Amino acid sequence: RVDLGRWRWAGVAANGAYLVFVIGPFLALLLVSFQDAWTGGLAWSRLTFANYHKVIFVDAIAHRGLINSIFISTIGATVAVAICMLLALVIHRTRLPGREGLAPLAMVPVTVPGIVLGLGFLIALIATPIYGTLWIIMIAYIVHYLPTGLRNGESLVQSVSRELDESARMSGASWWRAMASIVMPLVAPGMISMWLLLFVTYIREVSSSMMLFTYGTETVSIALIQIMEYEPYGVSGAFGVLQTVLVLVCVAFIRQVSNPRQSNA
Repeated sequence: RVDLGRWRWAGVAANGAYLVFVIGPFLALLLVSFQDAWTGGLAWSRLTFANYHKVIFVDAIAHRGLINSIFISTIGATVAVAICMLLALVIHRTRLPGREGLAPLAMVPVTVPGIVLGLGFLIALIATPIYGTLWIIMIAYIVHYLPTGLRNGESLVQSVSRELDESARMSGASWWRAMASIVMPLVAPGMISMWLLLFVTYIREVSSSMMLFTYGTETVSIALIQIMEYEPYGVSGAFGVLQTVLVLVCVAFIRQVSNPRQSNA
């Protein structure tokens, strides 16, 4: 804790601005989600839970969006963590020729906007069996956020001293055995945090999905856009609140796993 002195009121103003510009829009969305019709102001006589009932139990596109996004995010984050950790181990725990070029090559997707990357996948894979499936969207997500996962993976691998796995190698263990028995157990908590980070990122991704979705493969972001076009604001608000709550729950898990002492405190 820092004594701000006469600057404490500036701190209060900064926190107030945060509440207004960050939390304020979500609170407005929450209020709209409980109104059967939005006229620009809260009306107690219009309070209803029908919007949540519709997006949870009735609206088919909302169901598909939630199920598809959870499937893509769960499988995609698992595959991405495996790929990123393998690349990090190859870069920092082997002497293979050309390994130094893997990291710069993996950073290329940073320079490509998501919607452009989605267009590229669309053009390249439109004649393949995976076009029109969830798998093409998942692949686009993994490639788009590969730099994020690889940077996290490199940090985890570099946090483990080389002497540990080198001692195992000198004792007769193979490279795979040393990595699986020594390095991976030590970085397991960080891998869980990385998985949750990618899961949250995939859940809210929209740019690549815009170019690759078809009927039946809508994600939550695409479903929200389509609901906004054809449904009242209250239904859109309810679906937006559900999506936000899902992301917040995942963020809470990230904080718990990445820093359990602080969370317990």
